[in-house]
Amino acid sequence: MTEPSSEQPTAPGAAPADGPRRRWDRVDRIVYDIEQAFVVGGLLVMTCTYFLTVVFSNMKLPYNKVDQALIRLAGYPDSQSAPAELLATIKDVYTPLVAGILTFVLAVLALRTREKLGRPKDAPVPPIRWGRLALGGVLVTAGIYLGLKVVEHVPARYLGLTAVSALLGITVYYARAIRAYVRLTASAVGGVLVAVYFALKTHDTYGWNAGFSAVLLMYVAFLGASMATRDGRHIRVDAIRKALKGPGYHLYEAVSLFVTILFTAFLFWMALDYMVLLEDTSVMHADSGLPQWIVALPITVAFFLIVVRFSAQIVRAVGAWRRREPAPAPQVELH
Repeated sequence: MTEPSSEQPTAPGAAPADGPRRRWDRVDRIVYDIEQAFVVGGLLVMTCTYFLTVVFSNMKLPYNKVDQALIRLAGYPDSQSAPAELLATIKDVYTPLVAGILTFVLAVLALRTREKLGRPKDAPVPPIRWGRLALGGVLVTAGIYLGLKVVEHVPARYLGLTAVSALLGITVYYARAIRAYVRLTASAVGGVLVAVYFALKTHDTYGWNAGFSAVLLMYVAFLGASMATRDGRHIRVDAIRKALKGPGYHLYEAVSLFVTILFTAFLFWMALDYMVLLEDTSVMHADSGLPQWIVALPITVAFFLIVVRFSAQIVRAVGAWRRREPAPAPQVELH
């Protein structure tokens, strides 16, 4: 199944500018697919590593949240005031029992809800098969417990490599299914880079995650800003624009884009100069162990792409003004 093409068929006698415009649209789409692959991949890696960090930190606590709640129920304000025998009983007996029962009940409810999903409204409710639900609840509870123990004892770098491999495999499968080969290639490159980082820079615990997530956040934020420019979802002042109905709309659009390009080009030049300075001085990002210029790279790339995309929009706005085209019909925006 291929993605629908946004290109229009060439009409006889079309203007020569149609060819460059279509070529630009194809290039812009390729760049957008690469940005999307890095943004989505960055968000997935950030979410996965944050989840592993939270689980690991809680598993390494002397007394977790359930332990602390049971200690308070026993009449003691904290673990330091409770007797050692009670603490051992709570940690080794009551907490696993309470957590296991709660997990089992929630798993059974989730499995029962899943049985009802996707059925027609007039279809009868499927009968409750308690044996199957109980077996499923036991398996889910055991799987969650095993997963917690794996996170507790397996070094972080190996879990990180496993998670990246799984995410990359899912991405490759999905991209091949829809024939999104550009996104597939970009995702593979990004996945390999993250895997190399996990193999060389990470440790057995998750102390590195805060710095690495900060780096990924820079890529997600600035590449996402470039994508928003392409989608027309960037911040704009519409008070005058919406009042223009004739060809003057396109002239106003071109002038406002030109002013925006001046500011964005200045920011691009400053970001490029700063990135070159970082590369020359070999400054390191202490929290992630990466060269600082790698952290600044998405800022420079995003501002450059924004300038290029705004420049293409100016060309189209000027062309529409010269052809005396009316302003486009207003569209309802969903937020």
